[in-house]
Amino acid sequence: RKFAESEQGRAILQNSDTKVLLRQDKLDKEAVIENFGLEEHEFEELIAFRDGQARWWVGGEVFYNQLVPFADEFELFTTRFVQSDAELAMQRRWLA
Repeated sequence: RKFAESEQGRAILQNSDTKVLLRQDKLDKEAVIENFGLEEHEFEELIAFRDGQARWWVGGEVFYNQLVPFADEFELFTTRFVQSDAELAMQRRWLA
């Protein structure tokens, strides 16, 4: 949200030919709809996404896919909060 509210963030969003959206939180509905020009039904799809589902906007075309990261990529890009080393080890085993 902070990124999209900054002047630089808005400029990047407006000038990007490629945008990727993963699952979104209901609390961010207004900001996501406004910043990405989505219809309400498109946002509703995003809040129902499973882990790794993505909505791509590339040069005006929209498509959907399922992202399957390698273990090292998962650790770099996950937005899940890991509370302990045991949970991190569990996530690593899940991806192996």
